[in-house]
Order: sequence, then structure tokens, then C-alpha cells
Amino acid sequence: MAEIGDFWDSERVLRENPLDADEPVKWVYLVAGGKSTVNIIQAPSFNRPHIHREHDEIIYVLKGEGQARIGERLEAVKPGSVVYIPAGAVHTLVYKEYMAALSIYAPFFDPDNPDRVFVEESSQ
Repeated sequence: MAEIGDFWDSERVLRENPLDADEPVKWVYLVAGGKSTVNIIQAPSFNRPHIHREHDEIIYVLKGEGQARIGERLEAVKPGSVVYIPAGAVHTLVYKEYMAALSIYAPFFDPDNPDRVFVEESSQ
């Protein structure tokens, strides 16, 4: 991971880090800076509902079409869509087949100790 800034080509990152058939979700962490963390998420169709207690998240959809849910709000998303998720909000992404998205967390998100708590569907 970079310490002084860096540049990435998302197509190259996806090509070099393909989602394996048996992986429910794949995170490729690009940088964990002092104030934020940048990663690319890939999933076959569904990311389980979860919260980040201490982190806001911004998602920029790279590939795939589907829906993003934040709490009870459901919106269609496609490549180019941007989703802002405040800390503490239950959220998930549901895609038709495959999704890839750029995700930015703030403050710093430790990939080795992720602030990610999965929740049951009934708790929404």
C-alpha cells in the first residue's frame, strides 16, 4: 500500500485480482492512509447487510447494476453511481450478477481489524 499517494487503474486492479467463484466478497485494499482507506470491492450478487460503527463509506460503482440499500431506502445503482453511507447505517448492495465498486472509508479503516458488523435481515 502507498504511503505518499498513488494512482490506480481500476480495470487493471480488477484484472489482476479477479473474484474467485467461491468468494462471497473480495476486498482489494489500495491504500490505508492516515485519515482514510481506499479499496475495491467485488461480489457476485449480494453483500450481506452490515454496519460500520465508526466509519463513513463512499461507494463509486465501477461495474454491475442493481440496488443499494441504506436503512429502508432503496435506490437503483449502475456504473458511475455514488453512494454515501454514514457511520452506523445498515446497508447492502444487491446486484443482478456481479458488482465491482471503489470504496472509501473515513477515518482510517484497518483491514486487519475491520469495523464491519453483519446484521440479520429482520433487524432492518
